[in-house]
Formats: sequence, C-alpha cells, structure tokens
Amino acid sequence: MYVPGLKATGVDVRRCPQGPHPVSASQPTIMEFDGEHLPFDDDTFDVSMVCYVLHHLSADHCDRLLGEVARVTQQRILILEDSRPEFSAAYRLRNWAHATEANLEYASQSDAFKPNHEHVFRTHSDWCGYLSQVNGVEQVMCEPLDTIARYKHHTLFVADLRLP
Repeated sequence: MYVPGLKATGVDVRRCPQGPHPVSASQPTIMEFDGEHLPFDDDTFDVSMVCYVLHHLSADHCDRLLGEVARVTQQRILILEDSRPEFSAAYRLRNWAHATEANLEYASQSDAFKPNHEHVFRTHSDWCGYLSQVNGVEQVMCEPLDTIARYKHHTLFVADLRLP
C-alpha cells in the first residue's frame, strides 16, 4: 500500500543483483547487509520491522542484531515471528524441519549467511520476556495473528522504545 511521504528501506543477507535499488516509487529500497551491522546511522528510522528472521539465529546473534535494530530505531520495533503460547511435540518437529530447510536455502543464496543449528524458537511469553531485556525497550506487546493469518503460529511483537 502506498502511503504519501513514507520512505521504506529494507535489508537482507541475500544477494542484491545490482546493489541498493528502489523497485518503484512506492516500494522500498532493498540493500544487502552482512547480517551483523546495519548500514545506517543511529536513530535513522521511526519504526523498524524484523520479519521471520530472529528464530534463524543463534541466541548471541539474535542479541547483536536486535541491538543493531534498536540502535537505528527511534520509537518502535515490530517483530513478526513464528511463535505459539506453548509448543507441542508436533510444533517442535515443524520448527526443526523449517530450520533445516532455511539453512540450506539461505546458505546457497548468501555469502553472509552462516548456517545455524541453535535456532531461537520461543513461546509468546518467552519472546516478551526476552524482548523486554533489549537495551532501550520500554514495553513489549504480543499480538497473535491466528485470526487473520493463514498459519496459527504467526505472531506480532511490538517493542516500544524509551523516548529521549
């Protein structure tokens, strides 16, 4: 959806064929990054969004990346993640299969991606507790998307940052 005055920028560890480029006036500029350091100054964005990435990282890498996201964000971080209130055996098996497939896919598409076998799948309360410990986060809200999403494990976490 086009919003007048909205400027969106995205990053991904996948190879961007021709470097940073806007797809059209109403779509974001997509940039490749090294998976560690976001190529932006402090407080560049009002809001940042991290979509279905964190569960693919080790706990340490997740900490570092969220620190980077908080560094470049002024007000709010939106996080979309695979999560449930609790995990059944079937859901744990699904997470293992998903993680294995993702490791194979991303490793073939990016020199910056390092396959990971320490995935960070968390329950709703685990994510809320974890995100509330990120430097600069004032409060965290959890919004399960099972009433509007195809998959019952899609969840939105909203991390409001402390304003200066």
